[in-house]
Amino acid sequence: MRKRLFSNLVSGAMLGVLGFGAIGCATTSSTGSEGSSGLHASRSKFYSSIKELAADSTEVIVGTATKIRIEAPYSVVTVEVNDTYQPSGLGSAIANARAASVGDGATVEVRQLGTADMKETPVPLLELKKKYLLLLTPSMLAGEAASQFYVTGGGAGIFTVDGLNYSRLVTGTKDSFQALVTGAELSK
Repeated sequence: MRKRLFSNLVSGAMLGVLGFGAIGCATTSSTGSEGSSGLHASRSKFYSSIKELAADSTEVIVGTATKIRIEAPYSVVTVEVNDTYQPSGLGSAIANARAASVGDGATVEVRQLGTADMKETPVPLLELKKKYLLLLTPSMLAGEAASQFYVTGGGAGIFTVDGLNYSRLVTGTKDSFQALVTGAELSK
């Protein structure tokens, strides 16, 4: 059973490579002494500007997490879109990127590696009823998951919301762009 679970975790982690903005990605899983598991991941691409992060994204949305379902080892979060941005260069680093297509009032599904019952996850998981600014990239998966997104750069593309000011949720990484981004900067 553990061997199968580990195999599923590793297979699922490999599908999530784009979500970590990585050309190369290392993922490991662990089981603690109390039986709770965790995931660790690393990425090889780090961002020096919000424009660089946007270039690796096809959608920039502000939305509220309304539902979470588990597709182990992933959490799939339904986000109701309240607002969108289309900064210059959006998607420019993605081959054959389609234009931003998500509008206000739509919902999107965001895949995150890890689940709430895991002791450790590669990045903080989105929480129900919280509002976020998210930079997203298509999952490029088959079937129903084809319409889902990953957060660009793992945690690099997650920001908390305070009016039209957005603060990076994950800091202390090798990403060197500013911790606070404004709506005006995203509109350029």
